[in-house]
Amino acid sequence: FIENQSADDDGVGDKRSVRWLLKDVGLRCGESASKSLWKSLCNLCSDLLRVSEPQLLAEFYKRFPPAGEWRGPDFNVGCRCFGLLGVDVLLDDQLNPWLLETNQLPSYRTDTPLDEDVKQRVVEQALALTCTGRGDASTDYAPSETLLDQETYMDFVRVYPASS
Repeated sequence: FIENQSADDDGVGDKRSVRWLLKDVGLRCGESASKSLWKSLCNLCSDLLRVSEPQLLAEFYKRFPPAGEWRGPDFNVGCRCFGLLGVDVLLDDQLNPWLLETNQLPSYRTDTPLDEDVKQRVVEQALALTCTGRGDASTDYAPSETLLDQETYMDFVRVYPASS
């Protein structure tokens, strides 16, 4: 196993970032191939969430019943509960993504600088999306919207549910 030595050099070693992959596909196959791959990956994740939603909601409501059932209808926790899923994908020689597995408890172990960079950004941005709600005065969206209403937020792109 070859580890990368710097998060900035995500094209070295056996682990690569999605950012590096899309850039490499763009250089080797053209920008349209890179955009097509990203769209395919987003569609795969959206399909995964669509078929998993009933089970994920059932598990959520076992632990957190609807507000009116446990602390009164006006109870507002201010911070939303969330889960991060790990998605392992294999690309074939035509750049078609194939779902290998989904992990409800992905590893947060950081063996390399790239691991630390990617996982830290995922956790920090997920917490910002779920716990801060409206962001701060420097945001460029309408005051009535929340971060969760946005198409994109930092490294995140909404794939499910599709925005209206």
